[in-house]
Amino acid sequence: MDNGKYRIGRTALDLHEALGGELAALRVLNGLLHHEWVRSAWRMGDTPDGYFRGYASVKALRQQVGPQGANDARDFRRAVPVLARSGIFDTLELLDRNRALRWNFEIGFAFTMEAETHDRWALLDVNDIRRCRTPVQLRLYCHARQVRGMGAPQFHIGFPPRDPWEAPGAHWKRHWRPLRESIEKVSQLVDVDTVVGTLPEPDGPGVVGVHVKLSHPRTRWRGNTLEQFAPSARAYRYSRGAWDQLRRGGGIP
Repeated sequence: MDNGKYRIGRTALDLHEALGGELAALRVLNGLLHHEWVRSAWRMGDTPDGYFRGYASVKALRQQVGPQGANDARDFRRAVPVLARSGIFDTLELLDRNRALRWNFEIGFAFTMEAETHDRWALLDVNDIRRCRTPVQLRLYCHARQVRGMGAPQFHIGFPPRDPWEAPGAHWKRHWRPLRESIEKVSQLVDVDTVVGTLPEPDGPGVVGVHVKLSHPRTRWRGNTLEQFAPSARAYRYSRGAWDQLRRGGGIP
């Protein structure tokens, strides 16, 4: 039965990071990963012909993973060449005047997914994928889903390196604003409170990313570890639709 949920493993999560800002490719990738999980759960014995391949109309895939409101194949035309270079497909092509997509997952990737999705995995939902409107939101969502069931769920989100000519404060603001908006969105999707601490540059005044910690009724954070970060970090909490600054730290931002 297809309830919209599907598992992905570490390799697929890493691919989300490698695809970076390619939102169209990320959407289509998740549509195909969902399709294969529903079809076979990545077990070769459960595929009709021993291959991990599929065929679906663009309309059906778009209804699953978005973008919402679209009625053409522009995102798919953009996504196919990007995903074709990822190395996880033997075949990936648009057919019938861009009305359908046919694919064949590379067998090594399929075997890796079989091992990873039955060991340590993230449970995603195509309904949530459809609601993610930016690459940052989608990547943050995947990270959050991967760790949500842990006792002390946490992960890092890195920023692109700061150019020498860019002021540390400008670099922080440029990356913090979309990340902050994404935290608000994803906290609602996965039903958590989120605590964020800056990751200071090891040899400079800037910020290289953030340390994200999640909290919900089943987490088991010890003492005040939920709010503990590097001594020079600033820390923020997003809870019940509002932000609070927990610690000012030093330097930028």
